[in-house]
Amino acid sequence: MPYGVGFSYAHFEVVSVEKEKLIGEYQAELKKVMDRIEEALANRKECMSTEGRKRLALLYGMRNSLCFSLKEMTKD
Repeated sequence: MPYGVGFSYAHFEVVSVEKEKLIGEYQAELKKVMDRIEEALANRKECMSTEGRKRLALLYGMRNSLCFSLKEMTKD
């Protein structure tokens, strides 16, 4: 039997479902990160502290990583 014959469509269905599930999870995680960024920015005192700036930098890094991953997954 040639490679891919007999299971390719079923395999594609599983991959598509898993991909959609993963995209949904990433979108939910991105929303949480964006909410945390908003909270941090709303607290001006925290934004001005060294720890607050480090936290914001970490959150922005997480946001950028999630956005890049979502962009790559939804390219097709």
